[in-house]
Amino acid sequence: MMLVVLLSIFLATELPQGILAIMNALFPSGVQSFIYMSLGEILDLLSLINCNACFDKIFGTDLGVAYFGILLGA
Repeated sequence: MMLVVLLSIFLATELPQGILAIMNALFPSGVQSFIYMSLGEILDLLSLINCNACFDKIFGTDLGVAYFGILLGA
């Protein structure tokens, strides 16, 4: 179930950026000046949400606890 959640978050955050990258290749000046300037911060926020979800999944498990235990010398 968690894999489905991570995949959904990944698609929701990366698919709009992929579409914008294709549009930027087709219409360089229009997309860059109108769309990226107005949606750039939102796209960055979506990427950070994706990274946070993946980080929580990886380091929220027993492996993450063991890794931080070794790292902190406990």
